[in-house]
Amino acid sequence: MARLEDEIHAFRPLTDRSPHQFVAEQFREQIRLGWWPVGHRLPPERELANELNVSRETIRQATRLLADEGVVVPNGPRNTPAVAAPLRAHRDERARDLRRRAQEFKDLHSLRILIESHTAARAALNRQQEHLALMIKAQGHMRTALALDRMDLFRAGDSDFHVAIAAASGNSALLNEVRQIRSTMFPVLYELHHQKLHSSLEEHERILEAIRDKDADQASKLMMLHLQHTGDRLMHLLQASGAAGGDGTTSDKH
Repeated sequence: MARLEDEIHAFRPLTDRSPHQFVAEQFREQIRLGWWPVGHRLPPERELANELNVSRETIRQATRLLADEGVVVPNGPRNTPAVAAPLRAHRDERARDLRRRAQEFKDLHSLRILIESHTAARAALNRQQEHLALMIKAQGHMRTALALDRMDLFRAGDSDFHVAIAAASGNSALLNEVRQIRSTMFPVLYELHHQKLHSSLEEHERILEAIRDKDADQASKLMMLHLQHTGDRLMHLLQASGAAGGDGTTSDKH
């Protein structure tokens, strides 16, 4: 299971973007998905350079870029870069960002419903025991996070649950899409992770049961329902920020 967990947390292949900018975005994704929480020290330069197949200087440039953004700060006797905060903007600035990007978030959430409902169906047909073990582990982390009132841990567990389902689909393109959409929607998910968390866990349990039973239709329907509920909360959040119009819901209910 540890090997699979490492694979779904792995950095994505290098693209034709500027290497240090791409590496910086990879680091941001690890932070947004909750896998590098506040206080987490970045792995050694050599390890990161080997994993990403870039030079150590590229790692330094990416780290400096994130330091300029206030995302990482020197920590410890060796000034090892550590995550400062996943979202440093003041609450008013975050509200403005929600208003500015409201349509983007609505469109992404509609896409998320389509992709993850299909992904859940494929996961039910293709899942292995190691995938189920990761989903169960993620649920355990979320329960612990609720007991400790640790939203950073809950966010990581929630990411692990949805990404484990994508991994179970057996389709690497779906896995990458699920990760990228969650990362891009981070400003919204960050706020939503403070709402109705117990009901979210219960919905996860029903999705997990359908995947365990290899019931593709039920897994798809339950994932769609789960994300529609998230869409309802998204609409309320955007309305509270002054971003949403009066057209009802973002959840694309059928």
